[in-house]
Amino acid sequence: MNELRSTKCYLAGSIDRASDDGVNWRREVIYKCNMLHRLGILFLDPTNKPKPLMSESGIEKNRVDQLKAEGKYDEASEFVKKFRRYREKPRKPHGLPWG
Repeated sequence: MNELRSTKCYLAGSIDRASDDGVNWRREVIYKCNMLHRLGILFLDPTNKPKPLMSESGIEKNRVDQLKAEGKYDEASEFVKKFRRYREKPRKPHGLPWG
């Protein structure tokens, strides 16, 4: 019996200090757990949020970095509040070369 099925796991870890925004290690964890081992875990990945929610990587991360560099901390704070919402339905990870 799979006691992990439907367990939620937030993939916390470096985004702003990782060269790839922390995307690759998250994809690897999701693939190994759900594709190879069929564990059925619902992963909450901050680098792969559904549209229209904003991701915490890529263009959005660059915008936050720009605002901080310009000393616009209040504006940066308001901007990142858009990152906090997350849909709970599992979906196929984006950009996997094997999927």
